[in-house]
Amino acid sequence: MQYVKLKCTVQIPLILQIPHHEDQSQGYELYALVDHSGELRHGHYTATIKAQDDNRWYNFNDSSVTTHQHQQNIQEYGR
Repeated sequence: MQYVKLKCTVQIPLILQIPHHEDQSQGYELYALVDHSGELRHGHYTATIKAQDDNRWYNFNDSSVTTHQHQQNIQEYGR
């Protein structure tokens, strides 16, 4: 039994549409994502979260919170 960390990009749409019935669907908007860098058992997590009050993205990295400067990076998750 071996543990393996997959190191690939996962494409996630900014709005996920889930069919409810043939003529209806429910949409869910992406408002946060978590990144892990490093190896399987060691590494570092950061979170990027979209604020509800100003619709800006913020990066949370340990004790540091900064405005996410690269909005294009967030959009790339949706492609």
